[in-house]
Amino acid sequence: MIRQFKKDVPVATPLIYRINSFNTPGGLTVRLTPGAGGTIKLQYQITSESSWVDGPLGVLSAPANDVVQAPIYALKFISTVSTGMVEIAQA
Repeated sequence: MIRQFKKDVPVATPLIYRINSFNTPGGLTVRLTPGAGGTIKLQYQITSESSWVDGPLGVLSAPANDVVQAPIYALKFISTVSTGMVEIAQA
């Protein structure tokens, strides 16, 4: 079964996506789209007690895809200047 998620990421209001299983055997495909003139970034958390870590793509000013294939607890998305969008597909 494929789980899909599509949400706006408002400015100054981080969006958190908790993974439904600690292990992501099928991986996650993440599409990050910044708002007009803005940026968006992905952070991840290994466990509920760990610190947030910046994703490998850094701060984006153009749409990009990332694939997460390691066990993680949650993803966090942060937009600046204008509302961005995130799409996730999880097998």
